[in-house]
Amino acid sequence: MKDVERSREQLLYELSEARQRISQLEALATAGTRGGATVEQTSTRYKALFESATEGILVAEIPSRRLVYANPAALRIIGYADAELPGLSVDDLHPEAEREGCLARFRERAAGTSVAESGLPYRRKDGTRIYVDLTATLGVVGGRECVIDFLRDVTERTLAEAEIRKSRNDLLSILGMLRMITAIVDRNGNLTFLNRTGLELLNVQESDVHGRPWEKVFPVSARDRAVVRLGLSAGEGQPARLPVTMDSGDGRRYWMDLEIHTDPVEEGRRILFLYDMTEVHLLRDELDQTTEFEGMLGHSVAMKTLYKEILETARVDWTVLIAGETGSGKELVARAIHNNSERQARPFVPVNCAGLSDSLLSSQLFGHKRGSFTGAVSDEKGVFESADGGTVLLDEIGDISPFMQTSLLRVLDTREVTRVGDSLPRKLDFRVLASTHRDLAKEVSAGRFREDLYYRLRSARVVVPPLRSRATDIPLLAAAFVEQSA
Repeated sequence: MKDVERSREQLLYELSEARQRISQLEALATAGTRGGATVEQTSTRYKALFESATEGILVAEIPSRRLVYANPAALRIIGYADAELPGLSVDDLHPEAEREGCLARFRERAAGTSVAESGLPYRRKDGTRIYVDLTATLGVVGGRECVIDFLRDVTERTLAEAEIRKSRNDLLSILGMLRMITAIVDRNGNLTFLNRTGLELLNVQESDVHGRPWEKVFPVSARDRAVVRLGLSAGEGQPARLPVTMDSGDGRRYWMDLEIHTDPVEEGRRILFLYDMTEVHLLRDELDQTTEFEGMLGHSVAMKTLYKEILETARVDWTVLIAGETGSGKELVARAIHNNSERQARPFVPVNCAGLSDSLLSSQLFGHKRGSFTGAVSDEKGVFESADGGTVLLDEIGDISPFMQTSLLRVLDTREVTRVGDSLPRKLDFRVLASTHRDLAKEVSAGRFREDLYYRLRSARVVVPPLRSRATDIPLLAAAFVEQSA
């Protein structure tokens, strides 16, 4: 809107300048004839001023629309030579599809009811589409009443503005499809956009949102409002993520994570993403009271922390490194992550990497082709193919050889698996969980484990506490063992 207002102000300013130029020219003509100059001398002086102008000047007769004059700047804009001008009319300067509308605007200028145009489409001699801003005035040239248009080529600006509008529309379309609440707030804190998810959850209409302060639309507490204001006023940098509670239109309370980003399209605006964390919040409350979770027993602080870490890592599709002593329950943790993830309906396939030769482990992980080695009597899928769409657990990953480390790194990078004895890679979709009783950071320092594979595996890390660190769970475990054996 500000750009439109700016363009309007600029056009009015240019119109004023154009009128001043015409007045000066008319005064010059009058003064010339009064001073004894001939009409030819005055006309020559008049033409010299027109031809030295930096903006394009087109003169067209009323009502025939025939072009009677174009200065050099105008000829450069429309792409014609001066000798071609006598055969041209205003009609020839506009794209055919928009000619009627453009001629209607010319008639308005001829009637004196329109004095300025912005982004008017023109067509050059070679057919190229261009855009001009113009200011118009009426005058008498060579004894004929004419429209005098002062042109400025604004093609680059117009195309850039169109690209910005398209980018904004594309952005709003994407934001509108997101299942999370998404909003745009201007520099004054007023909402300019709220997607359908937000409208439905807050039980408001789109017409009730646009231009209103965000505090009037989002029902957050006074404390949270103060925190959000600080987040909105923060400058450029990492996006802020703030926990807020919000009461919806149906009376429910929601726990949200609010993420604030700067708008890539318009300076000063902020894009808000609200992630619904209600289910996680309620599960955390429930876990604070529970003693059993996914086959694991314990109500100690260490176990409750573990349960929460499992839920948090299950929400994101990252590779997870599960560390813990032998027998601490690392596979149970891996299964719990899988069972609480979006892949829960797909296979969970564990493989123990310890004690296997490279050839046998390669066959287990990647599969093999018939005849690739002695005993390979048929084509066989490997663990990764069997887990397509689901989760792979690489148990005791710290025990594999440098050769297998390189092979695994390639699979994690490309998400492609090639069976032993085959040359055809297969693109797969799987999540990798890895477990180990070793301290892989020390293994990396000692040169026994690849550093790049280590960091690839530990996008997230979960540590399973040993029983000695949670002695308060021992009575609960003892009671469960007695019950099972009874």
